Amino acid sequence: TKLHRQVQNGDIVPHSDEVLLSMYKYLCAALSGKGYCHYEISNFAQPGLAAKHNSSYWDNVPYLGLGPSAHSFDGESRQWNVSDIAGYVNALERGELDFEMEKLTPQERYNDMIITKLRTQQGLNLEKLRSLFPEYYDYCLSQAETSIASHNLEITEYGYMKLTAQGIFVSDAVLIDLIK
Repeated sequence: TKLHRQVQNGDIVPHSDEVLLSMYKYLCAALSGKGYCHYEISNFAQPGLAAKHNSSYWDNVPYLGLGPSAHSFDGESRQWNVSDIAGYVNALERGELDFEMEKLTPQERYNDMIITKLRTQQGLNLEKLRSLFPEYYDYCLSQAETSIASHNLEITEYGYMKLTAQGIFVSDAVLIDLIK
């Protein structure tokens, strides 16, 4: 991207992690002070106005994509239509669908749940994790111990595992520890 080239050329110098964290904390405080909820790592909204579209992804809700390049998800597999408009139309005229499909393994579905649910303010429902993926439940809790001890993750009184305000800033490192 243009920004990447500017950084490589030294035209733009990225801020330090400390400055970025300070800016992030300021943003969170400013938006919270204006009544916005920090409902997902990179999203804020006024109460009741969170994006329903993205929330469906984070909640693992099946969806159907129609048209060229559209993606669909049925809970166990993902599929995506051919991106070429002419190819898409030609397939439809032949009474066919031109798409690719990826069948998700239980491990991939577990990883998706970790990655999507821990992005949200509510976090990961541990009872739901246990019921859907009993084979990964103990692994997840064991892997979370370091992040809990370093105050990047917490387990709420309601049985949810969630990133702390500090943990949001290092979420990639936390998630890497939890995925299998």
